[in-house]
Amino acid sequence: MRVLTILLIICIFFSTDIFSQKNESGDKKIKIYSISWNTAYKLARTTKNIKQKYIYYFETDVTWLDVMFLNYEDCIEKLSKQKVIASADSLSKAIRTNVLVELCFPNKRIVKVYFNNEGDFYFNGNWHKRNDGFYYLLFKYFSDEIIPPTTFQEAKKNYKDKLW
Repeated sequence: MRVLTILLIICIFFSTDIFSQKNESGDKKIKIYSISWNTAYKLARTTKNIKQKYIYYFETDVTWLDVMFLNYEDCIEKLSKQKVIASADSLSKAIRTNVLVELCFPNKRIVKVYFNNEGDFYFNGNWHKRNDGFYYLLFKYFSDEIIPPTTFQEAKKNYKDKLW
């Protein structure tokens, strides 16, 4: 009788996927921390302090993240391949950071991407040129208060041709 009960419990566990890994396409979230792009601040807006100084916060479960990335590894690969900005320009861009985007993947994997007013982004220790498709898909639901309208309009024109 005990053996039968144990077998029944094991069957229930396997049928409810308790022992299997989570699907890579599920449980994705985007968290966005932002300050106004057109407001003067006493402290420089940097990648180090934006999460402490944010004014706007947005979090959502997303399905359209699948359009951009298959999984965590694909995200890292695609972002790393974007054109890197020369290091001389990096300091001035770091001072104007106004948005932190956290792309949350299953198994608590998080990719942090920082954006400045021009749409250029900071990832893995380097500043990269704006990817119009990536920028547009992330910020298409936001107002002019969070992102500059001219940068957004440029990205909107080119996003279909310039995703990856």
